[in-house]
Amino acid sequence: MLLNLYKRKFKVFLADVSHNMSAWRLRLSHVLNNAGIAVVSDLQSADCSIHLLGSQDIYSEGGDGYNSPAGSQFRTAKTLCSKDFKMFVWNPSGALGADNQYINDIRRDIVENTIYSDKDSPIIFAT
Repeated sequence: MLLNLYKRKFKVFLADVSHNMSAWRLRLSHVLNNAGIAVVSDLQSADCSIHLLGSQDIYSEGGDGYNSPAGSQFRTAKTLCSKDFKMFVWNPSGALGADNQYINDIRRDIVENTIYSDKDSPIIFAT
């Protein structure tokens, strides 16, 4: 029975991104596909979600990306966090500060089963 766990295809929801993060999202999609991880389009059917933070504020109400698909997906995923669902938040630029205050707010508001990284490699989530 234990061997069956390793045969199960892991499903990841790769959230929409702001325009400046499209290349990063494509790069991450390739990494996931090469690792044999299924990228699904339905958040509810995924085992986890990955959200890339860019120049749009997807977090703060009134932010330029709050009502975007990326913002909506972020808020929905946050409500799904549990022992059966993990949320990965990736800020590959590592940018923090006044220009990206929303990223500081996200970091302060991390909930259980949420992992934040500001490393420039998508492989970091595996370590």
